[in-house]
Amino acid sequence: MLTLACLLVIPYEEIIFRGFIFSKINTWVKGVPNSYLISAIMTSGLFALYHYQEGGGAVLQIFIFALVQMGLYKVV
Repeated sequence: MLTLACLLVIPYEEIIFRGFIFSKINTWVKGVPNSYLISAIMTSGLFALYHYQEGGGAVLQIFIFALVQMGLYKVV
């Protein structure tokens, strides 16, 4: 089951959140100062809320981790 989750769920989340949602939000706020940061915060918030069933502490941790990933995405 864990192998299936790694092969299906993780790529799905990355494609949907980083590939589609982030790109759409970034397009909507293009031209606004700090548009990348705004898009990263909104995408990370949505991603964290997507995991609300894991509890409030997990949502906060996921939000912070998602922001770190978006920072790395920007650098790379």
